[in-house]
Amino acid sequence: MRRPGRFRSWALLALLLGAGAEAGPDQVQIDMAGRYPLPLRWDNVSSEPLWVEGVKPFSAPDNRVRDGERHETRMHRVRLAPGESVTVWVPASEGLRVYRPDGRLALADLEIAVSNGSGLYVGAPAQPSAQGDSLLLPPDWPEERLARVSRPARASEAVEVALFVSRREALGELAPYRDVARPEPGPEPEPASAPEAQPVFAAEPVAAAAQPPQAPAGEAPPLAGVPAALLRPTDEATAQPFWPLQAQPPLRIRLRGPSRLALEHRLRYPPGETQTRQAYRVYAWLDGRPWQALDFVAGPEMRRAVWVDGCAETLGRLETGYLELPDGDHELTLTATQPLHARLLIQQDPDYLFPRLNAPKLTAAEARAARPVAHGSIWDLGLTGLSALSNGLPLADAERVALRLGRDNGYRDGGLTAALAMRQTALAHREVPRLTPQAQDLMGLFTFYRALLPVAKPTIAPPRFAWLRGRRLLGLTERPREALVAERFSDEGLDALASAHFLELTPDVELEYRLPERSAPSLLRVAVEPHASAGAELLLRFDDQAPLRLRAQPPELAARLFLPAASEVALALVGA
Repeated sequence: MRRPGRFRSWALLALLLGAGAEAGPDQVQIDMAGRYPLPLRWDNVSSEPLWVEGVKPFSAPDNRVRDGERHETRMHRVRLAPGESVTVWVPASEGLRVYRPDGRLALADLEIAVSNGSGLYVGAPAQPSAQGDSLLLPPDWPEERLARVSRPARASEAVEVALFVSRREALGELAPYRDVARPEPGPEPEPASAPEAQPVFAAEPVAAAAQPPQAPAGEAPPLAGVPAALLRPTDEATAQPFWPLQAQPPLRIRLRGPSRLALEHRLRYPPGETQTRQAYRVYAWLDGRPWQALDFVAGPEMRRAVWVDGCAETLGRLETGYLELPDGDHELTLTATQPLHARLLIQQDPDYLFPRLNAPKLTAAEARAARPVAHGSIWDLGLTGLSALSNGLPLADAERVALRLGRDNGYRDGGLTAALAMRQTALAHREVPRLTPQAQDLMGLFTFYRALLPVAKPTIAPPRFAWLRGRRLLGLTERPREALVAERFSDEGLDALASAHFLELTPDVELEYRLPERSAPSLLRVAVEPHASAGAELLLRFDDQAPLRLRAQPPELAARLFLPAASEVALALVGA
């Protein structure tokens, strides 16, 4: 790493490593939405929030562009003199187009750098368009970022360009799960046979004379009348009923197939639990026989607070497992190895008022028949299945393989491989917007950064110790919301703080780092502490490749636009 200029800076390198999910992908929804190409829109940058800093866009009377054969629209442009720049907001998995309406645009005319909002920008390679009038920043990053477009100081004259940010509007849920299986208590049991009766979940009303289902052999008799809890995240207007799911007593469900079921649930942390990351399993019996095991790894809900019966409570993120119920009348029994708030949703087919007129080309029944749900634990996967993660597996199968690799310590860099594979999967399937936050959660569950030390320290200045914040830039449509973490989890949050030793880097001096060998692709994090308000510039070079230019400056965005990490919440809990 070489650093030109006259300012001193302190630098740290950290390499992403694998450690030991969010709601699982619904393969039916993915297959149905895949039949419809996503329309690509280009939004002209005219003002906030897309415009962040620098030269402001303007609209002159003659700045009009023909929009097909419909109408003319006024196009906003920016005039960049030598040494000037403009910073725009590029949403996750989207790209940037720099268009010159009155001439050609070469790669040397502009410089483009990107940042995650921390103030550190790294040069990004742009691609020229086939027409030669545009430069394109590809949509190859699954997180929010800022892009700075600069006119080189060595240029002889100003250039006038228009900036466009891509936008893909995903379809809504084509095969929703509208019906909730609600509890109906069975009749009062005889005192000699069982102390209480188990609530019966039913998709249809159950006659009052119906007898409650019996527990499988060896199980304690179920309890009666377990009330539902009303859960409401802060970004939802109404609360939804969820019922307790745990090891004992089991939940009995009488349903009629064929139908597809979605088990939505959140982890309920026991009062004495101090670890937020928990692995658990949901067991399903069909007509008294073992049927399916659903594996999950949960972390705390950090994007919003969740109210349980009017009281805020620390819960796990919303997880979803899917079950494919065969034809006929069945009794479904559910248990879980950890206490959960759960509800069972039923998918109806057809689910449209006029199926012949407005139903999708591929119906939910056809999609379910084409890709049946895999009934089995992630630990039943063999070497053949685990090695197929990068071979175009269906998303539901890829998620199972990633979860197994992330949890199985028998595979080198398994967590890293799983997290980055799901990250690339989210980029490849923009028709499913929820995959991006799921991939981000997987990164937090299965990976961490390890600080690297250089081969030699070039100056006599001692290393500077510091803690790093793991904030993430919120999306344009995301609103900053309160997060809730119980005080008993503060020690775990403090353990997640990343410590760092910053080394002084003076002009005409290099810091050389030997990156450890990895069996899978990884990420490199660079942290810089500038000592001057004007910023600092560095060069980063991998092996014999061309160096990347880095520039550090104070962040442009307010702290409220970032999602704090669990470690920051823990610091607030202890008053630091």
